[in-house]
Amino acid sequence: MKLSRLAGFYVPVVTIFGYVFLFAPLLVLVIYSFNAGRSTVVWAGFSMDWYAQALNDRGLQRGLQVSAIVAVLSAVISTAIGTSAALAVIKRSFPAKNLFSTILIAPLVLPEIVLAVGLLVTTVWSGIALGYVTLVAGHVLVSVPFAFLIVRAAAAGLDPRLDEAAADL
Repeated sequence: MKLSRLAGFYVPVVTIFGYVFLFAPLLVLVIYSFNAGRSTVVWAGFSMDWYAQALNDRGLQRGLQVSAIVAVLSAVISTAIGTSAALAVIKRSFPAKNLFSTILIAPLVLPEIVLAVGLLVTTVWSGIALGYVTLVAGHVLVSVPFAFLIVRAAAAGLDPRLDEAAADL
């Protein structure tokens, strides 16, 4: 009884301290990003100059453009592959269906750095030029398991009679 009362007091206190420990540096970073001076120690006044410089930086603009292109392409490709694979697993019976599902979700249990280094070594070894294709392939490799699991869970709960009704249309 006494232990649960102590836990009821200490758990919220430790949780609050944990959140403060994690988010206080981010709050300081955001506040000092509006500092007019170069020093992060002395406040020189409020300014948006750093944001203007960042938005006018060609390297940052190019990086945002590449990120947007890779995000859209990998989302579309991952959704198509994940949906096709999930529907195949749910609606079809084929040998090694469990092995197929396991291979599809294997990237979830591997650290992403291991996948990245493996993809880099494979592409360099095979002579494929590094670029958008390899970048999108890496993102697809990481995101297909998420699409597969979500669609498989949703499709497993669907009424099989819906397929028959849709076939009549």
